[in-house]
Amino acid sequence: MKGIDRNMVLEKMLAGAESRLEYRKIHAISKSGRYYAEAIRNYYAQVRNAGEEDKPLAWTSLFIPVELLYAMGIVPFVLEQYVIQFMAQELNTDYLDLGEGLGFSSESCSPHKAAIGMAKAGLLPLPDLILSTAPLTCDSSTTMFELLGDLCNCPGYFLDLPYSYDEEAVKYLARELQELAQYLKDRTGRRLNQGKLEEILKISRQTDHYFHLTHQLRRSIPSPLRAREAFSAFALRFYCEGLPETLEFFKAQYEETRDKVERQQGGLPEERLRVAWFGLYPFFDMKLIDWMEDTYKASVAADMMNLLPFEENQLSFSDPWETLAWNRLNFMGLRCCLPYEGFKEDMINTCREMNLDGFIFFANFGCKQTSNFFMLLRKDLSKELGLPILMITGDPLDPRITSTHQIKSLLDEYFKTLEAKASKVRRS
Repeated sequence: MKGIDRNMVLEKMLAGAESRLEYRKIHAISKSGRYYAEAIRNYYAQVRNAGEEDKPLAWTSLFIPVELLYAMGIVPFVLEQYVIQFMAQELNTDYLDLGEGLGFSSESCSPHKAAIGMAKAGLLPLPDLILSTAPLTCDSSTTMFELLGDLCNCPGYFLDLPYSYDEEAVKYLARELQELAQYLKDRTGRRLNQGKLEEILKISRQTDHYFHLTHQLRRSIPSPLRAREAFSAFALRFYCEGLPETLEFFKAQYEETRDKVERQQGGLPEERLRVAWFGLYPFFDMKLIDWMEDTYKASVAADMMNLLPFEENQLSFSDPWETLAWNRLNFMGLRCCLPYEGFKEDMINTCREMNLDGFIFFANFGCKQTSNFFMLLRKDLSKELGLPILMITGDPLDPRITSTHQIKSLLDEYFKTLEAKASKVRRS
């Protein structure tokens, strides 16, 4: 992509979001589909307009609470999500190689390698500050943000996340968040709007309510959502959490999903098998997932973002900092980084309630957290539920590790085994 700079890439991403929004308006796509496209378009627009509106642009990791940034008039740029979307659209491995060429480990998570390569190539909007989490979420992410700070000559801040999920952890993280707010004020001159933060947290709580209800409905038979529409929605919460358009989407998605369940309508025309998919998807070819569903009538009734146990936020903290801290500790994929023993039984019970026929793990070898987590889970799932388990070793962005053809072959063999087992059960 010679001759393309950061502004052209961002404009291309924004134009793509605009195009998808217009398509969904013209073709009367579902209300939730329009809200989703509109939220994505608005997000890219605010990133593009940050400089013109004199708002600082903060590069953030996935688990920085963007609610705080919005309450301070700071625009979050969720780097990993942006890189994943760009790389999935471009199907260009050059930036992975460029990242490795700069010394970033070949065994690191590919979105992080690509981010280093894209930064070196000048394809990312320049940050005013860089915010990440350490050490809980991802070693590769921590290393990436340190290197990016050097490449961009921009100071970084690491938010310390505790290794527990209790009242003490909430209080600890609340203090850490207050220190982060003070850093942001000192660095940008932006003051926290306390009233705005409380309103954002109220919206976030409502969003969490609808998110929770929707994924509970995926336990229904047939499962009401296709894999891609269920999984992609969670991305909004990484960079638009607490915004009205995010709440509109999740409310509409819940209402549409509830209506499907009431009509006993599945995401697939016919559901013969039900599986869980743990880990990321092969983003370089998401048509693989469509092929799997359509060929084997296999619903993905659970994925990593809703399979991990989480609790609907029914708590009412008098302190907004504790509310924000609790939200973050309970935030979707973050919980796979916490001690396994604390919620092993919840995981097993969730799989049992989903009435699963199988369990697929896409093992991104660059992700130590989910891979280690799954090695423990695989033994317990086999022992407690007798679930046939398929582990696919691959990479979410790099088809050179495991190609589309190789993944198809693995899935093909696996689903034939599941079908044979299901047929045997029916005959008995």
